[in-house]
This record gives sequence, structure tokens and C-alpha cells, in this order.
Amino acid sequence: MRRSRISTRSKSRSLLLVILTLTLNLSAGLFNPLAVVHAQTAFDYSLSNAGGITLLPGRSGSTNVTATLLAGTPSNVTLSCVDVTLPLGASCSFSPKSIIPNVTGNSSILTIVIPASTPYGSHNVSITAIPLEGLLSPTNVTLTVAAKVAMNPTGRSLLGYRGPVSYQVNITGVPPFSVFTVALHYNSRILRNPVVEYGGNVLGTDTQILSECVNGVSINPDNNPPCVPVSGVDGNGVASFSLLSSENSTGNPTNGKLFNVTFDVVGTGFSSIHILYQQIGTVTNSLGGIQLAAVPIDGYFANVNCGGNPCLPPAASFRPLTRAVAGRPLTFVATAVSQNCCPKGNITLYQWTLIPPATITFIKSKNSNATVSYGQAYVDAPVTLLVNDTYGATVEVTNFITVIRIWVDLGLLPLTIRQVIAVVPVTVNSI
Repeated sequence: MRRSRISTRSKSRSLLLVILTLTLNLSAGLFNPLAVVHAQTAFDYSLSNAGGITLLPGRSGSTNVTATLLAGTPSNVTLSCVDVTLPLGASCSFSPKSIIPNVTGNSSILTIVIPASTPYGSHNVSITAIPLEGLLSPTNVTLTVAAKVAMNPTGRSLLGYRGPVSYQVNITGVPPFSVFTVALHYNSRILRNPVVEYGGNVLGTDTQILSECVNGVSINPDNNPPCVPVSGVDGNGVASFSLLSSENSTGNPTNGKLFNVTFDVVGTGFSSIHILYQQIGTVTNSLGGIQLAAVPIDGYFANVNCGGNPCLPPAASFRPLTRAVAGRPLTFVATAVSQNCCPKGNITLYQWTLIPPATITFIKSKNSNATVSYGQAYVDAPVTLLVNDTYGATVEVTNFITVIRIWVDLGLLPLTIRQVIAVVPVTVNSI
């Protein structure tokens, strides 16, 4: 009997050990939150962009999208556009498509292509990323489909020419408007004494000249019409013209002439004729109106050859890497190539002009990088890049930068909880 009791007690202990072992194994495999949490590498990050894109219908444009690490150990995130926020028929792509967020911000170039049928207006294109875990909110890029303000002809090459030379400034595809201001920058060593003529312009015959400025002053000694300078735009080598219609707004869409401008060719060389500033708008009352978006198409004049052929301006563009925030470094990256040969021309100068003046903390005149810092907030501060090639041909590109004092990006996403059962105290559970 005693042996039998010992045997039964031993069997009971063995069975209890088996049950405990199975329970612990199941608990570790199914319900242990530490195993679940440490098997994943959670991290928090945010998305931002360098600013909006303004395009003519049928064109493409780019901006930078940046992923910034906020906490944790990062891994690849894959960027994408939310299709329903794109205009009908538009497409977007990223280069590279996947990036790893870091604390200083890792960027990808977003390119949007729109069809020729895209109507004018603004669209907020949402950019998101996978995985969504840790992403505070998507970032919205403002895509503006705009009209065109262009020099006609785009260029004139007249070897050895001296005398008057004329250009027409036209507008294409803009909604109804009643007032405009256009400012032209040119090489005053080559071109001087601009004279403007408004006959047959799209605003009609019942118009009022609001302002005419050359080199920042009135072209008429009696100050009639007056010069009302555009702040940060008018100055040496700049001519600006403003006209207001007293009649109803133009038709929809509006295509045609804004004005003719005639220069005296007084020197030998190359001059870009850069649309430094344009403002097209409606007048709702005596105090203001609505500004309409437009894309400028520049012109040029040359009375010399470049490498034995008629001169062409370089092709150039630039973009900021991030949004402009007061007191923070802002880096511009430019790309440029000479269109002149033979032999093939090289880019010899990148020259930056910032108004209002920013502190230039890093700049190299012979490459495409410039880092600047604005001390305070500004709305539409012009940044102009002048590029020069081996033959002296130049091109100017102006972008308007809005510098914000502080930036808060808010958004709302569906709420998800990584683990909803068997959450053990003092363990981490991501929401």
C-alpha cells in the first residue's frame, strides 16, 4: 500500500509538471507581449515637402518630399500619392521610391505629370508612406495648374546688330482678369531704353496705366504715368508695367497680347530677358482682388555667336530641399546645362540673388548648391539664380519662397493599436 501511494504521488507530480510546462510554452508563444513587441522595430517619423508645384497643362514638375525620424530605429518607407487627390489623368512618381527616415531628413524627388486637358486651378495632392505605423500625418503638396505669360519671339540672334529690337509679351489660357503687372530684367550693357506700347492688348481700349518703371523710376520726367515700384523687384536693369481695365474682365479663357516692349541695342553680347515678376488678377473692389497663377516663359537677345553658332541660353532650374522656416538653414539645389557648342559649353557661374537679403551660410559659385538662412518670416520672397556658360550666354530663374516662422503639420489617421489582448504592465504597446 505504501509503495502504491508513492507511485500515485509521483505520477501526480509528473502530470503537474507537464501541464505547467505546456502552459508556460503556450503563454510564451501566444500571450507574452514582450516577445511580440521586441520582434518588431517600431519608429516614429513625419513627412514634409519643399513647397508647391506650378505647371502649364501637359507639363511636369518636381519638388522634394522629406521623411524625418522622430524616434526609434528606422527602416525603409515607401512613398506614394493618394490617387483621388490627383487631377484626372495625372500621375506621380518618386526617385527613389523608398527611403529610410533619419533625424536630419531623407529626401526623395516627387515628379507630377499632368495631361493637356487638366483645367486651371489648385489641387492638394496628399503624399503618404508605408508602413503607416509611426507616421504622424501625410503631407500635402499644392499643385497649381496655371496660365502662361511668354516673350514672343522667345529669342533673337542678330549677329553684329545695333538698333531697336521689339518683343511682345503674351498671355495664354488664363481665366478672366482685369489687372496685370509684369517686370522684365535684362542686361543693361546690351539693352537699354525700354519703351512699352499697349495697343490691341487683351484688356481692351478702356484702360488705365497704373505704373511704368525703368531702373526703379518713372520713364517720364513729369511722372506721368507714375512709377509705383514693386518691393524687392524694381531696380537697376528692371522695367515694370501695370495696366488696369476699367471695363469688365476679359473673356474665358484669355489669349493674346499684354504689351509690346522695344529696346535699343547698345552693346555686343548676350542678354536674357527674364520675366522677373508677374501678377495677374481680378479687381473685386478698390481694395483688392484675386491673384491668378501664371508660368513665365523668358526671352533673350544675342548679337554674337557662341562657338560659331547662334547663341542659346543655358537650361537651368532649382528647388529648395525643405520648406523655408525662419532661423533654419535652407539649401537650394540647382541643375544647369549649356545648350551651346562646339566645343560643348560648360556652366561657369551660379549666382544667387535673394530679396529680402538672407544670410548666405554656404555657397559655391561654380556648383549648384547654396545654403541660406532667413532671419524672419516672409511671403513670396524672390530667389533668383543666374547661370552663365563658357560663351557668356546666361539664363535667370526666379522662384518665390514663403518663409514661415513656425511649422506645425497636423493630420488625422485611423487609430490602430498593435496589441489588444494580454497586455502586461510596464511593457510598451504602440498606438
